[in-house]
Amino acid sequence: MGELLDSIKEMFTLPVHNQILVFSILLILILLSSVFLKRLRVPGIIILIISGLVFGPHGVGLIEQNQAIDLFSTIGLLYIMFIVGLDLDLNDFRIHRSKSILHGILTFSIPMLAGFVVSRYVLGMSSMGCMLVACVFATHTLISYPIASKMEVVKDVSVAVTVGGTIITDTAALILLALLLGHSSGHVGWGFALRMLLSGIVLFLTIFKLFPWVLKLFFRRFENEKGAHFILVLAIMFMSSFLAQLGGFEPIIGAFLAGLAVNKMIPSTSALMNRIAFIGNTLFIPFFIINVGLMMDFRSVIGDWWVILISLVLTAAALLSKWGAAFITQKLFNMTAIQRQLMFGLSGSHAAITIAVILVGVRAGFISEDVLNAAVVLILLTCTVSAVLTERASRKLALQMNKHLEASDNLSDDESNARNKYMPSVENILVTISLEVVFERLIDFALMIRDKKSTRPLLVGTVLLNDEGAENKVRATRESLKKYVKEASASEIPLNVMTTLDYNMSGGIVRLTKEAMADIIVMGWPRKMGFLDKLLGANAGGVVGNTNKTVFMCKLTKQLILHKRIVLIVPPYAEYEAGFSIWFEKVLKLSRELTLPILMLSNGQTYSAIKKVYARKMAKFSHSEFDKWDSFLTLKRVINETDLIIVVSARPGSASYKEELEQVPIELEIRFVKNDRVVIYPQHGAQNKIQGLEAAPTLQLRNIGRGLSGMLKGGN
Repeated sequence: MGELLDSIKEMFTLPVHNQILVFSILLILILLSSVFLKRLRVPGIIILIISGLVFGPHGVGLIEQNQAIDLFSTIGLLYIMFIVGLDLDLNDFRIHRSKSILHGILTFSIPMLAGFVVSRYVLGMSSMGCMLVACVFATHTLISYPIASKMEVVKDVSVAVTVGGTIITDTAALILLALLLGHSSGHVGWGFALRMLLSGIVLFLTIFKLFPWVLKLFFRRFENEKGAHFILVLAIMFMSSFLAQLGGFEPIIGAFLAGLAVNKMIPSTSALMNRIAFIGNTLFIPFFIINVGLMMDFRSVIGDWWVILISLVLTAAALLSKWGAAFITQKLFNMTAIQRQLMFGLSGSHAAITIAVILVGVRAGFISEDVLNAAVVLILLTCTVSAVLTERASRKLALQMNKHLEASDNLSDDESNARNKYMPSVENILVTISLEVVFERLIDFALMIRDKKSTRPLLVGTVLLNDEGAENKVRATRESLKKYVKEASASEIPLNVMTTLDYNMSGGIVRLTKEAMADIIVMGWPRKMGFLDKLLGANAGGVVGNTNKTVFMCKLTKQLILHKRIVLIVPPYAEYEAGFSIWFEKVLKLSRELTLPILMLSNGQTYSAIKKVYARKMAKFSHSEFDKWDSFLTLKRVINETDLIIVVSARPGSASYKEELEQVPIELEIRFVKNDRVVIYPQHGAQNKIQGLEAAPTLQLRNIGRGLSGMLKGGN
């Protein structure tokens, strides 16, 4: 009995050494910060840092740093940088790379200068110590990035510019640190520079060439092994971090580059992306933030007025210099005050790299213990300011984006009218499947074009022929759909399954559309060519002829992430269709999710009309003239096998309808056998009255001609 009591007493002796109990305590702290303490309207990051400070070795001494916590903390820091690379819109990043470079130069040079001046002329430090403090000022940690990610504002240009600037300034500061340490030990020379150059080249080739090739091959060979996909992605993140460290760079650089490298292959709406973000945001990243608090020793600061003075001077200089960089960037590129606040909030925090640089300086004898203790206050105050400002700015920016305030202020009335009038506020997407079609890719396609703001579940409808084996088919279909319901749940998107029996396939789809009140129909490409007319024709049995909804007919044999470009073929006067803004927004969203450029083939008038309305969203478009709708053979020179072909068709009687469109599915089937393809039938109704686009007389005459033709045929 005595041994049992001694054993229990030892387990609860402070600090706690039992790893299971330590892990339990940390999870409880994470839970409290994420659920209960939010009611105090304090950012969770601040609560986590304070939790580590209070319960750590320099507080009540409940827990202390150990190898397990350090490991989880390191993973958390790598995870932050990896998710930053994954979330980054590469097309926007390329467009704004000059802004990112300039901001990186500003957020490096201004804090460097401020750090050197303050430490030299206010604190009286040595030249080497001043340079190390300047490196601390120049670096920053995106510790508040999860706040912006949660608010869904990471696609804003201010975030892209800040992220690009972060990589530039952190890399430059860490290289400068290596040069300083090498200089102090006499190791800097041509050999050092050559080693850094060669290791950088090898690192880039491995991360951006080898790893994506391996991941793409694995996705293709083991498409259904979803758990293995997650493990391989994490392995790539850790291997990239290790290779960066091996080459003399910081591991966070490798983690960020790994995120960029696999960005195109992990769409933001995919279950894999949701798994990655969920594990990081709920487990590893909170461990890193708590560990920041564990490292702080406030007892050495309290009562020492010299240390307090150093802390306030360093913190004020660090924050003002980062604000100055954000302010100049805002003025140079005509950004808003909210965007400046978000840039400052993201780049104002100092955490992991700060500790690393300061400790290096202390060990080398260039930085005193007082400055080390002052750095503790610097970390806490800058992280607090960063979290508060980022949350406020993200909330304001999210409200602006949701209410389209920026669109109303900065865009033309044409674009605002087109989007607000014709995009459904709550969309219903119906995916119609059959056992003959590979329907998992149809579901992936629907998930990618689905509006994130939609609260409606994704509807999956199955039409089965009502014959003797109907009951067995119903059971088999429902069984085969179970895993896709689970995958949709992993993406936090509800998926409802509808099954119906009918004697006519197209009639069953029409009935499902009406019952579900669907706005958009996503359907598979029939295997039998002769079935196209029955399914799509304007006769009594056709889906297109008996619905006025937007229809996407898809032939998807490859994974969507394996395509390299979208080729969008648009007929004349497509901009006048009632459903124009619906299908065009969906194509844009698909392009963003897959990070693919778009080649638009149309006549010049249609392209100019569309660009007039959507100019701000067509940065990654290219255009080529096309008007030979009677034969697609000429497109063989333009279209590659890795292209996803999207053709916009039309229903009879609509503004853009022409007889040649009836043969489009068959032309695609014959000419582009190896290509994945989508045919869009826009929503039918009144013409799209976009301001500034008056109906051409030829269009009106053509509609009159169609009416007369129909009357003559009826008379015969």
